Amino acid sequence: MSDRLRNPVSLRNTVRARLLVIALLPILILLPLLLVAAVKSWSDRLNEVLTAKVAGELTVARQHLEGLQPLAEEAGVVLEILTGRDKAGERQAKLAALVRSHRRKILPEYFAGLPEPVRPPLIRVAR
Repeated sequence: MSDRLRNPVSLRNTVRARLLVIALLPILILLPLLLVAAVKSWSDRLNEVLTAKVAGELTVARQHLEGLQPLAEEAGVVLEILTGRDKAGERQAKLAALVRSHRRKILPEYFAGLPEPVRPPLIRVAR
């Protein structure tokens, strides 16, 4: 039998092993970096698209509110925008002003018997 079969060659010091390391090491280092960069870029682009979409929808909503403002003034109704940026106290103040205006103008007989913090009635769906 030949010497090759009797004495197995160690891969640690062979040219083949060194070439394999030289070929695979950049892939093992660069591939995760490229993947992270691609995911970050995709996330940033998606964030920009969503921000632009929401800004456009808010612009349309504000324009619609401005169009309804004269009709609301004629009817004696208060129109307010409640946003997610409102602080809790600010939101509660807007809602309280809304309730006070409704108590006086729209249905005084309905609101007369309700306590100050108005809670809408629960609606149960029959199954």
